[in-house]
Amino acid sequence: MSNKRSHGLVDLYVLVVTLVAVSLAAAVGFLGEAIVPHGKGTYVAIFCILLFIGESKPKFLRFVDGGQVTPGWAFAFSIVLLGAPLVAIAAMAACTL
Repeated sequence: MSNKRSHGLVDLYVLVVTLVAVSLAAAVGFLGEAIVPHGKGTYVAIFCILLFIGESKPKFLRFVDGGQVTPGWAFAFSIVLLGAPLVAIAAMAACTL
């Protein structure tokens, strides 16, 4: 009984997080001027490439202690700081597939 209930709670949690993420991404898209700010496309593309490399976990990008911040998340945050949060969200979503 409790096993089925816990699966239902997990499904509900995933649904709520997904709905919040989609609504926040839509809000950022509607409130933002452009998906990638003018003149920053090259930098965003470079950080996207580095994000994909970082998420593939090559030996030369591994942190020694395996802490909270991974190279992939660091590159995704760099994309956000460049002013392209929707690109960062899409790139991280693509990396997890």
